[in-house]
Amino acid sequence: MKHVTTLSFVLTIIVAVVAAVFTTNRQRSDKQIQRLLNSSSVTDNLFAMGQLETIPFDRLLTYLEPVLGKQNDASAAAQSLLVSRAFKENRLHDLDPDVIEGDLYSSAMWWASYDHRQIKQLNDTQKFQRIAIDAQASPWIRRLAVLRCNNITNSTLEDLISMAPHDRDGSVLLTVLAIDQHLPQEMFTPLIERWSNSYDLELQSAAILLAACSGHPIPTVPTSSDFLATIRTICIEEHTALAWRSLHREDGTINPDVALAGLIVDRDRFLPIVISTARAGFWSHPEHPVELARRFAPHVSELLPTTMLDQEGSRNKWWSLFACGLLKEQR
Repeated sequence: MKHVTTLSFVLTIIVAVVAAVFTTNRQRSDKQIQRLLNSSSVTDNLFAMGQLETIPFDRLLTYLEPVLGKQNDASAAAQSLLVSRAFKENRLHDLDPDVIEGDLYSSAMWWASYDHRQIKQLNDTQKFQRIAIDAQASPWIRRLAVLRCNNITNSTLEDLISMAPHDRDGSVLLTVLAIDQHLPQEMFTPLIERWSNSYDLELQSAAILLAACSGHPIPTVPTSSDFLATIRTICIEEHTALAWRSLHREDGTINPDVALAGLIVDRDRFLPIVISTARAGFWSHPEHPVELARRFAPHVSELLPTTMLDQEGSRNKWWSLFACGLLKEQR
């Protein structure tokens, strides 16, 4: 009996020591986080927020108070983090419109009421089918239509493969996405091999991106092209830094093919870049980022009204809803 009492006492002491150490470490961590959030450095603020992703909504709101009022990247990240946590805990209606930027707040409220409305997407399947088979239509228009079709005819698929792969700005983005969506699995390897062995730089580029997009081995290509070497390195080595450095053309616009490569290797990092650059007007053709959004976040994009994409003003709202929907998707 005496031994049992002694053992019980020892265990009590051990538990007390462990609890004290845990409490001390937590207090030290809390102080460090608070110090970083009160810092004037955006880098410090962002680093601290990386430690708060699992904090409950009420505590998170207290932590983020020093950052939310700032007009900088840290404030934007703090607002996104708070909205994301509100989605997780079904606390959207507890968000303060004086704290959350107006566009983000209205988007969050739109998603909050989504379950209580019936959004009927326009059924344009037949229209897209007609465009897809129209040999007189521009190739890029046909590819966009094909991306909105669940099924296409064999002749349309043959046209997709045989048409020159470049878009209006020289990118092969739409060709890769359209073929990846509709090509039968057994045809991928022969097509990738044929295009990679071509001396056409656009076909070689399409071969690399199609292989990466569909999960096939990245082919070697018989060329000394710096651009092909870049996208091949991005895809093989998952080189996100290289993708970021190569993303902008000399005129400041986005290179769609590099954006596709970046999304393939790191969707979570590059989707926010696609959103911000699309809203800033850095894409030569606005349909390119939209198709990337539809390809890499279909569960969000398919819930948004497609009519919003018809005009520039409503297209910006579509992007706001899409960005907020990504926060909702993280639940």
